[in-house]
Amino acid sequence: MQARPQRLFFTGAHGLLYRTLIGQTNSPDDRDRVCTWLEIGLPMHFEMTMQGDAGRAEPGDGRAQNLWAAQAMTFDVDLARMLNEPMFGGYYLTDDSRTQANWAVASMFAHWLMQADNVPATRERFLAYVRVALGDRRGNSTTAWDSAMKQRITEFGAPFREWLQKTMTR
Repeated sequence: MQARPQRLFFTGAHGLLYRTLIGQTNSPDDRDRVCTWLEIGLPMHFEMTMQGDAGRAEPGDGRAQNLWAAQAMTFDVDLARMLNEPMFGGYYLTDDSRTQANWAVASMFAHWLMQADNVPATRERFLAYVRVALGDRRGNSTTAWDSAMKQRITEFGAPFREWLQKTMTR
């Protein structure tokens, strides 16, 4: 079995977000980031779900979801705070448990929102939010979230935490 590259789909999806929606930014500057949780969460959704033979990847069930869910639950899940978490202070501190939890929350929240069987349905609304958040550069706007998702971000907290609890035990 040939070793696979680490974070291949994360890197690829991250690059696609910048080339198609976000455009040019001053990456080392937190103030120039558009929506940090989406920059981490959506590409990690693809990193978790893309699988198959090298060169023939297909989406599948998320790998290691129980571990990611357990990591996400190590701190209180505050989705409203997540919308404004800074890139370097929130997602790129070295060897820090809070950083790992932030990655897990962002990744699992994006993964949950992309589920086809959510009731009420979230995938199409989430993708509409992605276009507004990144393409229109309204990433940390709770109004943009509320408008695209048809619910306040705080209303997603309880069902998301319930899903994380169930996912941890699989």
